[in-house]
Amino acid sequence: MNKFEEERKQFPAALTQCYLDTGATGLVPQYAYDAVKKYQDGRLMIGGDADWGGYGTVEMLRRSRAAVAEMLGCAAEDICFGSNTSEMMRILVEGLQLQPGDNVLISDEAFFGQKYVWHFQEVKDVEIRKITPVCGVVDTALIEKYADEHTRVVSLDLVENSTGYRIDAEKIGAWCHERGIIFAADAAQAAGAVQIDVRNMHIDFLAGNDYKWMMGFGGTGYAYVSEELRRYLVQRSAGWMADRDLFTEKDHLELSETASRYEYGYPNVAGIRCLGLTAERYNTLGREEIETYILSLNRYLEERLEAVPEVTFWSDYPQKNRSGIIILTFGKDCRITDDCLKKAGIAAHIRDGRMYGAERAMRIAVHYYNNREDMDRLVQVLEDCCR
Repeated sequence: MNKFEEERKQFPAALTQCYLDTGATGLVPQYAYDAVKKYQDGRLMIGGDADWGGYGTVEMLRRSRAAVAEMLGCAAEDICFGSNTSEMMRILVEGLQLQPGDNVLISDEAFFGQKYVWHFQEVKDVEIRKITPVCGVVDTALIEKYADEHTRVVSLDLVENSTGYRIDAEKIGAWCHERGIIFAADAAQAAGAVQIDVRNMHIDFLAGNDYKWMMGFGGTGYAYVSEELRRYLVQRSAGWMADRDLFTEKDHLELSETASRYEYGYPNVAGIRCLGLTAERYNTLGREEIETYILSLNRYLEERLEAVPEVTFWSDYPQKNRSGIIILTFGKDCRITDDCLKKAGIAAHIRDGRMYGAERAMRIAVHYYNNREDMDRLVQVLEDCCR
């Protein structure tokens, strides 16, 4: 039995259904549930601070910060916590002193949060330029068509929510770095599934959340803020967690030099504990091995679908641009419906396929708690409905 089959036992929901909806919400592992339950039981029955296995909350935050940093390839001092991806993106958007005439490049196919977080910059006469991907692809050649001498930021999803396309972050980051352009990344559909190294990718700012590929309960976000970027981001408010010396009584705030300066009051410690545990597990299982395993299931499904002509594997990208998200499109004679999937115990949904050049499509999301039997189960349902 390989280690991912062993790890699958930590996900009760994966053992009772074919779960292919991680792109919306990931499954919660037993070890994370148990840790949060222990915390809640302690708050209920004892009160006060929680015991996180022999250490208190401050140490738990330190360990969780270190685990997320290792996952992203940075220092613990570069990591801060908050509520969600959008809130973390505000650190960048509101901290930059963009001027009238400046422009920011984003993808037109990015998730709503990536688009909306930049919206109010337009009131300041900052132009938000939306790149139109070609079959989901956003690369440096396309970016160059939209950029000019007034481009201050390129803000992209590391993995596109609607297509599963994984950008060549190292190449794009190097392009931005050479031109003094800030490279911001949304890792919501990437972290926990594909490898991220913010330094090699020249990422200046990255934000993500806990409830998709990081398999948390929701309500926890995190951000990487490079040391260089922290030197000039304007900070207009702060809380006691932003101070350099926690619990030291004094009259005036002394902002921490670390990314914790962007944290406010008492955080969602249960959510951070869960995030820290899943990041630790990711680091232990091996970032390269996790990515390889997920992409092997991706490739296996593509091979199996060759026998189902009414189904097109739309996400036929080069291996380096693939992720855990896969798009399938269906011929007009295919009778697949949400009801068919539900009856077969498959968690996935049929969607409008017009953006993919079809009437109907399906986005499935493969994580390391999935296996080949899940892929076989999906193919069987598609064969039954498309013949």
